[in-house]
Amino acid sequence: MKKVMLIFPPFTQPVSARKRCLVPMGIAYIAGYLRENNIAVEVLDSVVEGYENERIDGGSRTFGLSVDDIQSRIETSAPDFVGVSCLMTQQFGNALDVCRAAKETDPDIQTVMGG
Repeated sequence: MKKVMLIFPPFTQPVSARKRCLVPMGIAYIAGYLRENNIAVEVLDSVVEGYENERIDGGSRTFGLSVDDIQSRIETSAPDFVGVSCLMTQQFGNALDVCRAAKETDPDIQTVMGG
């Protein structure tokens, strides 16, 4: 049986915007479906788990687990597949960083991005 890890990446927004967490419903639905079909799945919401971890770059704030922290979690989980959520174009860089971290961890991990 294959193991799947679904990841909601760090979130970038203008510094002036109110910091908030959104429920990653797409990942939650996919995780529920996989579990119902007896597929091992782990969900990592890096925004919630790393909410206090902020990086400011110019007028943008990115918050959530660092890429190194996410990579460590991928190593520990050792999934066969990593699915990454990308809800908006402005979040593409964060999602791509997570996919790269997965491939650096294990080049054989299958990565999928959606949203």
